Amino acid sequence: MYVLKHGMVHTGNGDAPFPADLRIADGRIQEIGRGLVCPEAEEIDLAGKDIFPGCIDPVCYMGCLNLQSIYKDHNERKGMILPELRAEDSFSAEELVYQQLYKRGITAVGISTGGRNPVSGRMMACCTAGSSIKDMKLPGTAPLRGNFLQSTYVLSRQDAPYPLVRGSALQSVVRILQSVRKEMDAGKELAEWMLPFRELLTGEVPLMAAVEKEAEIRTLLERMKELPVRLILFGAYEAAPFAEELIEKQIPVVLGDMASGSGKMYRKVELEKLVDGVKKGLVLAVSAAGIQENAGRDTFFWNLAELRKNGLSEEEAVTVAAKNPAKILGIEKETGTLEIGKRADLTVFTGHPFVNRTAVPEAVWIQGKPVWLREKRCGRGLAV
Repeated sequence: MYVLKHGMVHTGNGDAPFPADLRIADGRIQEIGRGLVCPEAEEIDLAGKDIFPGCIDPVCYMGCLNLQSIYKDHNERKGMILPELRAEDSFSAEELVYQQLYKRGITAVGISTGGRNPVSGRMMACCTAGSSIKDMKLPGTAPLRGNFLQSTYVLSRQDAPYPLVRGSALQSVVRILQSVRKEMDAGKELAEWMLPFRELLTGEVPLMAAVEKEAEIRTLLERMKELPVRLILFGAYEAAPFAEELIEKQIPVVLGDMASGSGKMYRKVELEKLVDGVKKGLVLAVSAAGIQENAGRDTFFWNLAELRKNGLSEEEAVTVAAKNPAKILGIEKETGTLEIGKRADLTVFTGHPFVNRTAVPEAVWIQGKPVWLREKRCGRGLAV
């Protein structure tokens, strides 16, 4: 049990920061207020420091890449439409923890299947410190990953149980969804391969749709408009022209690694329009991942810095870094903001990390446990 005293609290809800104490017990935030006293708790004085919710990267391949092999586990080589696959089945806790994302303030990620298959499998939300999937996986409804780029190609297969359109990933998935919906409307018993698509059509599971260019986004929105599928755009470098439509339809956007491909996509990102969309209600998050590969942990904060330069306020940046990705991954009831009853996933900075780029975490708690202390009571840095 801990009581964090005299810190400046940034809840992540967009509210102005305020001075307060936090009491942490049983892995969760139990109290937020001034002058908290708990004799049995360890008190930590955070005067002059800022307390933030832990950052969340909603798309991350680290943990299921199998880095020691030239064949990456996040992509499946023997199929195309693979909704039955799950990122957790190839997850390596050691591989993810080795990246030490928590040392930069990232306390959770959305482990994703790859970008080569039109439907590559179910994602998984997990924290960035722990020893096994048992203690790292977060409860929630993670999205199903789909890839609808011009380069995503489909080969027709006579043995496939579902309808395919040669060459078109999006058209193949749309045709499958229409076929499943027809069976549902007729009240027929669904075949086993249809069940993951039923979850999309009932809204139980969202579809994380990887798209990059304006034409890809326009086609996706047009083809999906008659289907009751909860979309999330990933990559989405040219999403700005569709901001109003995305707000109206409540479609979140995960802006991918803007330096991907030596910056070729960065030149197409209209950051000012995206920031204007955030102020009007667009649910925006950022990721250090591109469609296929993962950049380093600092790329996550570089993306946020680019948004800040284009008008995103510091507290809006906290929402983009924590609350919005938690909502996208279906874990908003567990984490993403500093509220009573939620997991104590938080970071302590000297200064505001979205104002001062040199700010680094002084301490990081994940589920109420200190996993990184830069100075353990004036001692050396320690990873617990």
